[in-house]
Amino acid sequence: MRRTKVTWEKTAEGIWAPIGSVTDNWNAATLSSSEFRENAQSITRLYGDSNITIPTESDLALLIRSANELSEKWRPNEPIPGDLSELLFRALHLNRIAIALEPLRHFSGRSKYLSDLIGGTLDFFDRTPSHAKDTFWEIEFWSSLLKQANTAKLIDPPDIVVQWKNHSLGIACKKFYSEKHVQNKMSEAVRQIANTYDIGIVAINIDDLAPSDKYLQRPDQSTLQSTLIAMNRKFLSDHERHFRRYLSTLRCCCVVVSTALIADVKTGSPKLGNATQRTAWMIPDVDSRKRAVIKELFDVATI
Repeated sequence: MRRTKVTWEKTAEGIWAPIGSVTDNWNAATLSSSEFRENAQSITRLYGDSNITIPTESDLALLIRSANELSEKWRPNEPIPGDLSELLFRALHLNRIAIALEPLRHFSGRSKYLSDLIGGTLDFFDRTPSHAKDTFWEIEFWSSLLKQANTAKLIDPPDIVVQWKNHSLGIACKKFYSEKHVQNKMSEAVRQIANTYDIGIVAINIDDLAPSDKYLQRPDQSTLQSTLIAMNRKFLSDHERHFRRYLSTLRCCCVVVSTALIADVKTGSPKLGNATQRTAWMIPDVDSRKRAVIKELFDVATI
């Protein structure tokens, strides 16, 4: 189950926040065991069709085994026992991966990305820096854009290119594992985009700045949304000086910060799932034309 509502709010700091863009995937209370297995089969089939073997010791193989094991041990319409909670979390992580990987079926250059995913940790509870998770962030952001902006392409460099409203957009994706050396990653991102595109965007993932081995528990969707927005805004506020230094009104003029975590919403439906919040910050003096192009892309693509 995927539900997204997008409205926008501009703060005094110039941050454009897509309010209500919390996205929930899968309701553990009503999900059939076959759907966990289908996620595992879908990814396994994608690798098989690409002639790539998933190493048995890889994190991706562990997630696939966990989803299959959960589908065997859990019966539909029954509460998931506490001793299966670790399998459930892995199955939810695999669900997030399966959704992002699905468009790769139609991408001729997918082998490089699929190979990179099996070269390091894909445990979203683990805070170890990983090229596999770096690559997954590129795929996930591209996949979310592709749902509406079908011109989005995985191109390195920068990482993603989109043709939108007669403008070329270059997007560099950066995953942060700590808040040290933000300026170095921003400098690298801007170099990736260079002056090749009409508009440059840096897409930042900060999942790994949240506490490890934890999921969010909130009483309702509104509180969950507020928590995720606050996390994004704090990162933007803490490092605004770096964004102002490396972005410019001419080319690279926007940062998107994303947080995605497993969340348990007491009164929600679905109750347990993957929640994502993305918040955009644009250089305050960027011209109105570019601002409108970026805002419209975010609205339509529901990133």
